[in-house]
Amino acid sequence: MLAVITAASTLSAQDTIRFESYRTVDVCSNERRWLLAVNLGKVLPSDSLVSFDITIGYDRTLLRPTDVLKEGTLSSGMAYEPFLNTVVPNEMRIAGGNIIKTVYGDLPLVAVAGEFLGSCSQFDTLGYPWPSTFNAEFKKKITVARRDTVKAIATAKSNKNAGIQSDDDSVVIDGTSNAVNLMLKGSLLQGDSTRYRFHVKSTAPQLRIASDKPMKGLVNVSEKQVKDGIEIDATVVDPSPDFQVRYDVSEQTRPSTAIITIASEVLRDCACEKPTLRDTVQIKIDPTVSVTSSDEHIENLYVHNDVLVIQCDHEEMKTVQMFTLQGVLVMKTTITGANNTLSLSSLAKGGYVVRTTCGEHQHGKLILK
Repeated sequence: MLAVITAASTLSAQDTIRFESYRTVDVCSNERRWLLAVNLGKVLPSDSLVSFDITIGYDRTLLRPTDVLKEGTLSSGMAYEPFLNTVVPNEMRIAGGNIIKTVYGDLPLVAVAGEFLGSCSQFDTLGYPWPSTFNAEFKKKITVARRDTVKAIATAKSNKNAGIQSDDDSVVIDGTSNAVNLMLKGSLLQGDSTRYRFHVKSTAPQLRIASDKPMKGLVNVSEKQVKDGIEIDATVVDPSPDFQVRYDVSEQTRPSTAIITIASEVLRDCACEKPTLRDTVQIKIDPTVSVTSSDEHIENLYVHNDVLVIQCDHEEMKTVQMFTLQGVLVMKTTITGANNTLSLSSLAKGGYVVRTTCGEHQHGKLILK
């Protein structure tokens, strides 16, 4: 940073120049203007500041200086208005002055603005490590007290349609099974080779969560067990990947219900869009009902027009119990003889577990009303 200040040798102002950034560039917006100000500190009338000639180093692949600004600076009172010269690559030269009249005050000396050409992945590289030089005329060394940067950020916008979700809102694990697989589908941000982190967590610590590989549309997959679930890091090569997650239930401590939360995030410092779609799946663990039991003693079980139809072999007695997905018993009755229907009009719409006994044989099934 070359700085030549023309002034009397009794200069009482700071023998330092501070280059300060007054604007943060948001690369996710259309506004990419930056602003730098040059400051000498408080300049007194006795300092006899007449003119200045400053050169600032910069990276022209990242910045394009366009304007020198005098309003609100000491240079606004100079007869020779400040000008900007960028002929020398990677150097911006700012100069201005008076013939006789001096300027003083505690305003910045001058300011310069321009366009930011980089991306948010490059903002850490910006700076101005230009060496100070000796002012031979007045035997003063101008020291750079602060070399600021043009700061760039990425204010990502939320995309509520991007994320991962399950095909099912609720799932029942029956009493004879210790695991269930769920298919998760992605509706992710467009663009190949984007790295994501998928969070799959459970409210029940007894519910162990693991992924089933391979996963369609994902490569370079790494999986980490966390306290309440798993985190899957993967590079997405398909904008709509899908993969399976397995929930294992401990035999010793079987929870009655659990809520699985599914979320995703982009693993990238610079991203102008972030997925915010979140999904939940209710897991119901029924300790007694088996959906895999033999159907040889029951001919049919289905719902039609708010009526549950149950047909057992040989017209055996039909005992019916209905549970909500939370395990609450909402109906219990016995059907005898040739009658094989049961009205469900008193029940709210939703999913239910039906436990039916035909003679001595039990049958369980998840139905939707």
